[in-house]
Order: sequence, then structure tokens, then C-alpha cells
Amino acid sequence: MVKAKPEDFGKEFLSLKCAVKVVKDIDEALDHIAQYSTKHSEAIVSKNKKACDRFVTEVDAAAVYTNASTRFTDGEEFGLGAEIGISTQKLHARGPFALEKLVTEKWILEGNGQVR
Repeated sequence: MVKAKPEDFGKEFLSLKCAVKVVKDIDEALDHIAQYSTKHSEAIVSKNKKACDRFVTEVDAAAVYTNASTRFTDGEEFGLGAEIGISTQKLHARGPFALEKLVTEKWILEGNGQVR
């Protein structure tokens, strides 16, 4: 393991590599996400329900998770059938989408530590 650098955030590695940042509070977490997010999927792991509720309200992403893995962000996992693609835009389609996608949605998922 090596310490992540600022340039390690906001990109995909296309491997098992990941960049992790430990933050002191939810404000720092939200600032970090606002700066580096791809707007695809974001997650919080916390026992604090108020923090989780604030997270899902303030984070701008196609799928927002509390206490669950972002690896569930998939059209088939969401019950949409065959996934045509995924969009991080707010219009026309956002998140995993199939043929019926005609509206903008924000997926909010609550878990108890599930992983995929």
C-alpha cells in the first residue's frame, strides 16, 4: 500500500487498485465527493442515520448508497432487464438504463453492510 495522492482521485483505474481517503467528518467527505465525483455512484458507511440522510440528499450521483457496496449499480441488479448503458448526466437518462427510461431519477439505497 502507498498513500493516495490528489491526482489518484477522480479517475478509474480499470484494475483492482483503488484510492482511499479517510475524512474527519461528513463535511469533508461531501467536499471531496463534490470535487472528484464522476456522478456515477457514491456510498457512505455510517451508523449515524442523520449523516446517511444528509449524504443521500446532498450527493449528486446517479446512484447513492448507505451501508452497501456501489457494485450493485447495474441495470440487471436494479431490475431493469438488459442494460443499454449508464449515464451520469441529469438528462435524458441517468444511472443504469433500459428502453423505458424516460425520466431522471436518483437511486437511494440503504443497506446493512452488504457487498457484492
